Amino acid sequence: MQCPPCIRDHKKIAKYLDTLEDHNTELIGISIDTVADKWLNYLNNNHYYWQNYRELGEDNDLVDAMNVWEFPTYILIDVHGVVKTKF
Repeated sequence: MQCPPCIRDHKKIAKYLDTLEDHNTELIGISIDTVADKWLNYLNNNHYYWQNYRELGEDNDLVDAMNVWEFPTYILIDVHGVVKTKF
């Protein structure tokens, strides 16, 4: 994990997981980290046990499909799959 803004935000997010759950909101992390062991160790060492996925290879299909061009990016999607906001 080499993204200082991501690391900062993860610390903040971890403090509010109960609040998200209370509001029936699910957090899913998607990473483009290239070294699987380093990424998994980061998540485990910091107890970041929300759903986390990693895009593999050079084709970042999901990142491209969601038009993500900087990290971290946050996307709020409603229960119908509609993107409500992205920041």
